[in-house]
Amino acid sequence: MLLGFSSLPELTDPFLFSDDYYWFDIQHSRPWDASWEVEMMTVMNGRPLHGVLWVASFPWLAVPYGWIALRMLGIASLLLTVWVLARALRRVWDAATADWVATAVMALPGFTLFTFWVITVPNMLAATCGVIAAELALEGSWKRRLAGAAVLMLGLANYQPFALVYFALLALIALTGELAIGAYAVGIAAIGVYYVFTRLSITWFELDMAGRGELAFRPLEKARWLATSALPFASKLWSIALPPAIGLAALAALAAACSYRLRHRLAGAWRRVAFVAVAGATTILPHLSVRETATRWRTLLPLSVLLALLVFAALQVRRWPRPMLAGVVVALLLLRAYELERFGVAPERAMLMQAAAELTRIRGAPPPRTVTPPGETSLSAATDPNAIRSVFVLRPGRDAEACAPRFSDDEFTAPSSQHDFATLGIVRAASLRAGVPMPTEITHGTLAAEAHAAARAGVPVIDLRVIPDAICARASRF
Repeated sequence: MLLGFSSLPELTDPFLFSDDYYWFDIQHSRPWDASWEVEMMTVMNGRPLHGVLWVASFPWLAVPYGWIALRMLGIASLLLTVWVLARALRRVWDAATADWVATAVMALPGFTLFTFWVITVPNMLAATCGVIAAELALEGSWKRRLAGAAVLMLGLANYQPFALVYFALLALIALTGELAIGAYAVGIAAIGVYYVFTRLSITWFELDMAGRGELAFRPLEKARWLATSALPFASKLWSIALPPAIGLAALAALAAACSYRLRHRLAGAWRRVAFVAVAGATTILPHLSVRETATRWRTLLPLSVLLALLVFAALQVRRWPRPMLAGVVVALLLLRAYELERFGVAPERAMLMQAAAELTRIRGAPPPRTVTPPGETSLSAATDPNAIRSVFVLRPGRDAEACAPRFSDDEFTAPSSQHDFATLGIVRAASLRAGVPMPTEITHGTLAAEAHAAARAGVPVIDLRVIPDAICARASRF
């Protein structure tokens, strides 16, 4: 319930994010292309189940209040995953402690991003599958393990990184006495079968990968990336704004303190430590096995989950007074609600408000004086004298900030307006918000010179580079 309340900022006003705008525009401009394009793209990415769920959500994506409905489904999936995770964590902690820890883990920014980003709402079920698969594989019987492998493959076919939460749970359980080598083997076997199925699907549909997902085992390069980028980024844990150096230093200090306190027990537990390290590396297996080394909340989520679980285990939360643990988790949820609004919802809401205000201004301005050459007819909107014929959208640059600072190169704090593929959808959504017709011709760029050239040609300019402070203040609920 508390986790649901911390998600309320997402439900206060219809808005989209990043790729959402691209697919929203396609739903209005060429809906017949959208379903096939999604299916082929998700097959190429190894996520065919996500494609099916995504296409099923298209009717809701086409209308603004459908966006809120989809986010409500995402929050419901989040709560379902909390319940499943809490049951799994009862192998380690008592029921009350497991409930609080599961709630805290699901407050991590990676999970928040996947209810904030509408088209990724179905991906939450991949984490649910990963947790259920781990529980089944830990049961021991071959039937349960086979069922666990099948459920894990379903999660991988939905969204690979989230399903790899499976290995984060195995690592935690290994610290408490059960060295789950059999369950680990089941997970690796499921990944192998899933990989073969994915390659066969790509061959069957004759998809051009163009290097996407190409295997590239480069141990030194990946080790450097893990030490200098992935671990510092994941160590931010519950805070988007926390400097990575501080998070990494805090985790290193906690690890050193635990190692000293348990030095006599660790001397004979090298197998457990080695298993935790191997299982931890497997949580980011897609990064370790392919060329891409981008550092993002969504792909590093299983590593963040593992670190969060290890932090709770190291702090021995089972010995904490119940009000103390509850207070810490509530504080984390309040931080989640604040950062969700401050760095996600408010900037996106402000950007849409700015675009709508610009369209309203353009519609109210007198049309530019143009000369129609002899023998030609004017292309101005004949049916609606207030329609906007064309606009030029001046987008912010790659490192631009909206109404909130950017703390990383991750998508979560990047304004949607910086993406060229989102421009048409932003204008369409803003026209709905402003109650004005959609412009018939939209061009865009990031250079001021392009905007000046468009203005000289009589094309109105929508400037989204800097959002006025007044609009930022109106967009924020804090």
